[in-house]
Amino acid sequence: MTFGKRLRFYLIGFVLGTIISVLFFKGRGCGWLPENRVLLRLTKSYILANDSMRCVLKCNHIDSLNIKDLFKNGNVLFSESRPNDEPKMYVIECKLNNNEKIKIGLLLNDSLVTLNHYYNNKRDCIDCNAGNSVPYLFALPDRD
Repeated sequence: MTFGKRLRFYLIGFVLGTIISVLFFKGRGCGWLPENRVLLRLTKSYILANDSMRCVLKCNHIDSLNIKDLFKNGNVLFSESRPNDEPKMYVIECKLNNNEKIKIGLLLNDSLVTLNHYYNNKRDCIDCNAGNSVPYLFALPDRD
């Protein structure tokens, strides 16, 4: 059998195998990657924010739907995160529908996520620096 014939058989098998694999595994992603595992864990957690953080988010027109969108479509910036600390601190960045990027720092405990820092504070939120106060349940976890 010549090299050309063997190459054709190989390519036919490769293309058919690729098509079958795509059809068989069509909706599945790579959920085992570190970024996907972190984002999945965040969506399954209760999200807390104190009064000053809620004020900063409200001042910048960020609501709980934007935070949930951040967890579903965001990118974890591992270079800025501290996953070995206790509690773990992650920085997540996402582009919203209006092409505005938001970047938020979070503290991750067992089943609680505390919104810790908003990096894109472009507006002057003078009244928001009142210090930390009682945590507020910002969003509930997704239930499948």
